[in-house]
Amino acid sequence: MPFINWDSKYEFGIQEIDNQHKKLADLINKIYDAHNEGHGRDVLGSVFMDLVFYTKIHFNKEENYMEEANYPNLDEHRKLHRELTDQVHQLEQKYKSGDLNIDNKLLEFLKDWLSNHILTEDKKYVPYLKK
Repeated sequence: MPFINWDSKYEFGIQEIDNQHKKLADLINKIYDAHNEGHGRDVLGSVFMDLVFYTKIHFNKEENYMEEANYPNLDEHRKLHRELTDQVHQLEQKYKSGDLNIDNKLLEFLKDWLSNHILTEDKKYVPYLKK
């Protein structure tokens, strides 16, 4: 059973954004599966690094869409993306230095981070992109 159950509540009807959000959920599910299957630090680290990398790509694409749509709260959303990117980067650095273990606390953080961001913050720009 997946850690994040993807369903229509996460979809906005904008295929590229929906696909990217689903990929982020899939990466978190891969981390969860690897953790539960007892895979070593290298396997977990590789998937975690994929999540860090893909998050940056996704945020950049989202911001480009918002800019093209003249989303009035782009600066605020961009700032939120930077804060989230900084958080993920800090987690990455802690993981690389051995100060972070992938455990249930981290997994819950990632799940909440993705769910809350999609359902609260991203939902705000959808009407502008659909104009």
